[in-house]
Amino acid sequence: MSVVALAAGSAGGGAAVMGAFALGGLPALAAMQLQLRFWPRDGRVLKVLRPAVAVLAAGVLVYRAVYVAEAPDHTCH
Repeated sequence: MSVVALAAGSAGGGAAVMGAFALGGLPALAAMQLQLRFWPRDGRVLKVLRPAVAVLAAGVLVYRAVYVAEAPDHTCH
């Protein structure tokens, strides 16, 4: 994102690009914060969810390291 901001050609253009990026991410961040009120307060769900998310993230990283790196075109995006 900072490369796009640098390519904007001016400080104002770069600030506009970064501001648009921040505004674009704001709804997702707000949704993540607002959903916390719906989780039970006793923490039973979080005791299961936290390790599950960690294992899932590790699995995605291993998949990307092993299988995507061996792809014939070697592209990430």
